[in-house]
Amino acid sequence: MTKALKILIVGLWILILTIWGGVIWLGIPMDISDDVTRGIVEPMRTDIDDVIQKRRIISILFLIPALTVFEFLIYGILKNKDHLFYIGMVLTILPILAI
Repeated sequence: MTKALKILIVGLWILILTIWGGVIWLGIPMDISDDVTRGIVEPMRTDIDDVIQKRRIISILFLIPALTVFEFLIYGILKNKDHLFYIGMVLTILPILAI
């Protein structure tokens, strides 16, 4: 049972990190183009680039604690420390359940 949980959680993290990377590099410029259309951002190249960089930095700052939880999971799996794996698993599942 624990092995199946480990495989599912690592697969979930691979999916999360893949989607997150796609949003950072492809999705943020698309959101900014919608903001330009709505008039939230001025359609000047420098303003658009500043907003893109700001959103990428904020997203990467949220990525740092997420990668820490992912490291808990991987370290717990590799060193057979189930308590670290379970802490990482709970920290992974709680935000998903909250959403």
